[in-house]
Amino acid sequence: MLAGPDRPRAIAAGTDEVALGIVLAAHQLGLRVPEDLSITGVDDVPSAGAWGLTTVRQDPAQHGRDAVAWIMERVQAPAGGPDTGHTSYAPELVVRGSTAPRG
Repeated sequence: MLAGPDRPRAIAAGTDEVALGIVLAAHQLGLRVPEDLSITGVDDVPSAGAWGLTTVRQDPAQHGRDAVAWIMERVQAPAGGPDTGHTSYAPELVVRGSTAPRG
């Protein structure tokens, strides 16, 4: 996909690990990140900062705590009781050097 004539100008990978693999593949093909290809990932793993990867930061530990709390609430609720649990998360975009504005 990156070697073809119709290659993308940007890729949003599902995880930082996949995004970092794309960064490496781009470099092997002689593409400049972000001049030729912008890349972003998800999760903000520790190596993302070291590689200058733009990413969407999440807090999986908090997600886990919230899931356990919801499960415990459901286990302790009377049978057939209403599910009142709802949690939403605001992810944080962490802009680093792997993305550039496109005109």
